[in-house]
Amino acid sequence: MKQNLHITVRFGEPLRRAVGQFRLEVKLPAPATLPDLLAYLEASYDGFEDRYRGAGFGQTYPYRWFVNRTQIGDEEFDTYGLDDGDLIHIMIPVAGGSLFRSQPPDIATQRVREVLAEEVCPIEVDRS
Repeated sequence: MKQNLHITVRFGEPLRRAVGQFRLEVKLPAPATLPDLLAYLEASYDGFEDRYRGAGFGQTYPYRWFVNRTQIGDEEFDTYGLDDGDLIHIMIPVAGGSLFRSQPPDIATQRVREVLAEEVCPIEVDRS
């Protein structure tokens, strides 16, 4: 009997707009890989594929995938197997803003890890 994997996916912008929420619970048939999850999201949510591929923006976004807070490199992506209970983050890496402006790279990297651990990523707007 085939078992299902229960995966939690958290989205950064602009993918959150395509899905309509920051966090989503997904059920996939086992075995499943990251490309299987991506195909499910593209088939299930209007506009997801366009936003993921950068359509209408003139560039492809450099999304980064994290599984259980560990970044998955491009060389691993196509074959990376998912496990029941995995937590996936799909986000665009960003630098700058008031969180990182005067911090050395190691402190900025730590702050990115902290943001990944939060339930909903905070958004700060620098109005200066």
